[in-house]
Amino acid sequence: MACFYRLAFAAAWTAALVAVGCAGNSTFERQHQSAAAQQAEQRAEKSRPNAPNHLALARQLMEKAFYQVALVQLEMARDKGPEQVETYHLMGLCHRGLNQPKQAVAYFFKALEMNDRYAPAYNGMGLTVQMMGDRTLAYRSFRKAIALDPAQADFHNNLGYLLLQDQRHAEAEAVLRDALAIDPKLVVARNNLAICLGLQGKDRQAMEILLATHPPATAFRNMSAIYHRRGDTVKASAMQQKADEHDNREGKQP
Repeated sequence: MACFYRLAFAAAWTAALVAVGCAGNSTFERQHQSAAAQQAEQRAEKSRPNAPNHLALARQLMEKAFYQVALVQLEMARDKGPEQVETYHLMGLCHRGLNQPKQAVAYFFKALEMNDRYAPAYNGMGLTVQMMGDRTLAYRSFRKAIALDPAQADFHNNLGYLLLQDQRHAEAEAVLRDALAIDPKLVVARNNLAICLGLQGKDRQAMEILLATHPPATAFRNMSAIYHRRGDTVKASAMQQKADEHDNREGKQP
């Protein structure tokens, strides 16, 4: 977080899955703002009590996906002290949200030029270059983010998702389990781990995770999609039938 977004799981074969994906580009998450950036922002606010807090306003706008307007606030926050690293990082995230990956990468680089140990910018870089098709740089960026800030579950999930896409299932499973060890409630990591387990034939474990994460109908539908991916149309149909049965049952309830 500090990837501040959630990226939908876009692979065609997972279209039926619900709420699956790596951390990416729809929800702004302030909790991953670095402690240093928060302190810098607080100092800046105290030094100009009558001035608007442009970073705070930008974050509020980003929560609503008003990225273009947020960029105006961030431009006003530039060159105003030690919070510049965070400002450049947020500008990168805004450009990602506007589907402008080249501009996003440029701002992540600016943030890293100012502080090459700023883990959120490596994470944002990884998500952006992954979107651009540079999976090697994405892998290195996620690894760097994790090395600098290993306590962020999203960083691990992003790397796990990339490994899952590359069919490196054993590696992906280990990294996704790390994400859930940090944050057991991270739904995208739970979904990604269920997919990873299912694609390895660990059906019981995958089903347990799905049932613990979703209503039964959704869990069975997701498992059906996993079976489809494996080419097991018989089991896929059986799971879809179970999903339909639960839907019908719920529809008969008052």
